[in-house]
Parts: sequence; structure tokens; C-alpha cells
Amino acid sequence: GDKPVSDDSPALRWTPAADAAPLRGWNVVLVLCESLAARQVGALGAAGAEAMTPAFDRHADEGLLFTRFLANGPSTNRAVPATLAGFPCFPKRLALTKSAEGRQEFLSLARLLGERGWATAFVSGGASSWENLGGWLASQWFARTIDRADFRDEDCASVWGPHDGLLL
Repeated sequence: GDKPVSDDSPALRWTPAADAAPLRGWNVVLVLCESLAARQVGALGAAGAEAMTPAFDRHADEGLLFTRFLANGPSTNRAVPATLAGFPCFPKRLALTKSAEGRQEFLSLARLLGERGWATAFVSGGASSWENLGGWLASQWFARTIDRADFRDEDCASVWGPHDGLLL
């Protein structure tokens, strides 16, 4: 199990690497969805008219659903690095996706998976050029980025990109 790195920093923990062999054949899917609350997700307890996620709920039933996860960010270009590489969002700071500091390679989820043989892709309905998100993703070991340009115009609901159903 995990244990604190030091008595001075109990939140900083060391966890031994798990053997990835039993996970071969599995897919790791992390869903980032703006403006969606847990109270609207059926797999997290929403019922009736409040449950807005039937496709997500079906996927959750077929695999493992982690229910204790937190990443902050007032906008996409801040929330993605927070979620994928563990960076907190600092008020009045340039987004990591656009900063010089953000051009380096971090210990991101994509890197951890890539080093263990998984193929990595980031799928978004928006343009990956926005706020240099695509550049940041590439530097964090995402082998492929699928974005607005990969969808037909008739499949897009608005300037925000394709209908949500096409992304699942």
C-alpha cells in the first residue's frame, strides 16, 4: 500500500508501481465534462429526470468507476493539466498550456500509461490549437489528438464541435 514520504508531508505519498500485466486488454477512459455535476450522472446516484448520462452509465457498468476524484480549473486550458498531470490552478497565472514552464514533459497520466505500453489519445470536440492545448498534450505523451477538425461539419452542433454522442 501507499505510505507518507515523510512525517512533515503526510499528503505526499509513495505508492509502489503495480504490475500492469493483469490490466492488458483493458481501456482507460477518463471523461472530462464541463458544466456537468455528479448529481446529474446516473452511475453516481442520479435518478429519474436528473440522470442525464445513459451512455456513460452503460460504460460505467462495464468497467471500474472511480468516484473520488478532484481536479480544479475554471477553464479547459487549466482543468486539463490539473486532471492529467496534477497541477493546481493558480489565480492570475498564465495557463500551463501557454506558458514556457508548460513546454516541459511532466509525469502525466498519458506518460505513465505510455511507458507501460498503452496507446494514448485525447478526444475533444473543440480545436486543439485553442490555448495551445494540442501542443501541451503532445508534450505530455499523448500520441494522438482528435479534435474538431476530425469531424464533418454536419456532425457538429455549433462552433463548439460535434454532438456529445459522437465523442462516446
